[in-house]
Amino acid sequence: MESARAWSARIVSIYLPLLFVLLVIGCGEDNTETIKPEPPGPSGTLVKSSECKQFTAAAAISEMPSDQDCLSYRYDGQGVLTLDHVNAGFNCCPGEISAEITIEGNTITITESEEGAYCDCNCLFDLEYRITGLDPGEYTIHVIEPYATGPEDEQLECTADLSTSPEGSCCVTRTHYPWGMEGGGQQVGRLVGYDGCKAATYAAGTDDFSDIDCMEYEYINNNVLLMKHVNAGFNCCPGKITADITIDGNVITIVEHEAEQGCHCLCLFDVEYEIAGITPGTYLIRVTELYLNEGDEPLEFNTDLAIRPRFRYCADRGHYPWRQGGTEAEDRARLDRLKREIDEVIGTPACSGEGACRSIAFGDKPCGGPWMYLVYSISSTDVGLLVGKVNAYNAFNRVLNGRHDWCSDCLFVGEPQIGCRKGVCVKLDQTR
Repeated sequence: MESARAWSARIVSIYLPLLFVLLVIGCGEDNTETIKPEPPGPSGTLVKSSECKQFTAAAAISEMPSDQDCLSYRYDGQGVLTLDHVNAGFNCCPGEISAEITIEGNTITITESEEGAYCDCNCLFDLEYRITGLDPGEYTIHVIEPYATGPEDEQLECTADLSTSPEGSCCVTRTHYPWGMEGGGQQVGRLVGYDGCKAATYAAGTDDFSDIDCMEYEYINNNVLLMKHVNAGFNCCPGKITADITIDGNVITIVEHEAEQGCHCLCLFDVEYEIAGITPGTYLIRVTELYLNEGDEPLEFNTDLAIRPRFRYCADRGHYPWRQGGTEAEDRARLDRLKREIDEVIGTPACSGEGACRSIAFGDKPCGGPWMYLVYSISSTDVGLLVGKVNAYNAFNRVLNGRHDWCSDCLFVGEPQIGCRKGVCVKLDQTR
């Protein structure tokens, strides 16, 4: 008869393999319920944004007046909705523009934001959004904007039935800054941008000689004044260049600043400004600069925008960071070069009728008024280029009158009668 120990060993040897097989079979079974993943819901993203648009710039996505804040949509029928936000208001230097897009039921909400307000101005941008995984149906789209939160601001909101109308748009009218700057709206100015520093040497082949300090402007028909301060003196490492712009009646004042003096040197910059809401008329334009010496002629002048929609005014500079003015012979040579460039622009003033012929005041007499009038043809001349070069010549001529004590007679030179003769524009009355 087997011992108890032997019997126990026999039982173990029989049932242990069987238990192992059962365990292996049990481990291979998955009795948990399978959870199927939820289908992905619709989601949206900001695809791109334009640069800051100037008051005069056309919309990057569609032509739209600056007082219209608009949202347009396009649905491809396969779940993709494209949204264009035209004339969205942000800081001129917003850093990264972003948006939080939420889709709850049939409501789409876009909350726009900017990284920071790094410039002392706001402007308009065009943004494009794309929403994917969106079923056809009727939706309400809300856009929450950072600078349209006043009590007078209507929320930009569209209701779109993508099943029946895959394309559409909606707009709200805004007339406060930065919207509505065209057509005589709010008077407001901003610094658009600047570049430099430029070496204080003669800029061969250009009108921007580094011994003069100039303000040039162009007045355009939607009451916007574009201005450029050429050869403005700043520290070589100014940090950030800013300006305070005030419009008080008919006086436009620009006070320029720099954030820091990071280098032990000065140099020249070109600074661009825009001023909106300026109606035609006579204005005093003055610029307050940082590095003028006592006794320097201020950059300040009167002008009539209705008569002179494009103009340049320059002041003489002869000290650091500007270059000392040339000798009288050098300056005459520069003036002669500018005259040759003007003659090349005019060329032969060809015409086919009296309506093509024009004249333009040329030169600056020390005693006042132009030296003469040049005749040109609008059909054969780049008028904008001509006016710019004549303004540069006249401004430099005025500077040299004072620099070299030039003198002249005080005879009045009137605008001549002009006409088209044998296919060329000519002066008809040489006595005037």
